Amino acid sequence: MNSNCLSCHNEIKIHKDRHSFSWKSELFQEAIQIENRQWCVHCHAPLTSQKEIYFRKLRGDSNLSDLDLRLLDEGINCVSCHVRNGKILGSQNSKNEYHEVVESNIGKSEFCANCHQFNFPVFNGDSIRYTNHPMQNTYEEWKSSGREESCQSCHYSNHNLTGPYDKKWFLDQFYDFGVDSEDGVLFISFRMTKGRGHQLPSGDLFRSLAVEVSKDSKFESLTVSKRWSRKYETKHGNIRETINKVLTVDTSLLFSKNTINIVFDKPTHSPSYVRLVYYYHDPFLGGKSNANVSPLVIFQKTIY
Repeated sequence: MNSNCLSCHNEIKIHKDRHSFSWKSELFQEAIQIENRQWCVHCHAPLTSQKEIYFRKLRGDSNLSDLDLRLLDEGINCVSCHVRNGKILGSQNSKNEYHEVVESNIGKSEFCANCHQFNFPVFNGDSIRYTNHPMQNTYEEWKSSGREESCQSCHYSNHNLTGPYDKKWFLDQFYDFGVDSEDGVLFISFRMTKGRGHQLPSGDLFRSLAVEVSKDSKFESLTVSKRWSRKYETKHGNIRETINKVLTVDTSLLFSKNTINIVFDKPTHSPSYVRLVYYYHDPFLGGKSNANVSPLVIFQKTIY
């Protein structure tokens, strides 16, 4: 349990860390109820004891204790990353009166690849094989970027996982927004901080970054849009399933692309509404559209 570690390491706020939501995320819970893929548990609740609890829960075991369920809800907890073969791992060797810490690759990008780099699985009864198509490709993107900084140096400061769900951190990555019109043409531009180590978006299948122009301020009647994303389909053309898919369209932003300029025909209706928005689960890509996965509006402007 995290509480065993936090009794000494109380400066670490792991309960606020995105990893702590890996199991109890409403999106994940909805997905695993639909597909019930035990394979997903390996990353979302990686401890052997957590998996045993999950399987007991599937069987309707009424003897599960509150402690069992709390352990399952912890998802990726302290032990998930910091313990291997009974030894506590760290970025360097150390020893105190309570335990020894053994140096490992926990501070290197290769460690993150264990859960953030894998291909689409294909299930055949109890057996699993992997296709040649990446389901998550963030680690390979980082390797291709040539950057020396690790994943942790950008995304993991003092056990505070930063990324798109850290809204303040993510909003700070965008600046210099511009929306102008001239002679029936709409010019939209924005910039992003330099130093990105992977494409944007990366990771989950249904993420996207989009510029949208709408007739209404709720963006329910889009006149035009531009998306940066990846679109996957099964061989049957299904975009909602999450297994055995292939990449059909990739418009994600390369790590070297920091200045974006877009040109649209100016809408004939006035006013019009323009926004830059990040979708965690884009319906256009087969994702969900509800209050639990509301997109993050990065910038919005009204034009006349």
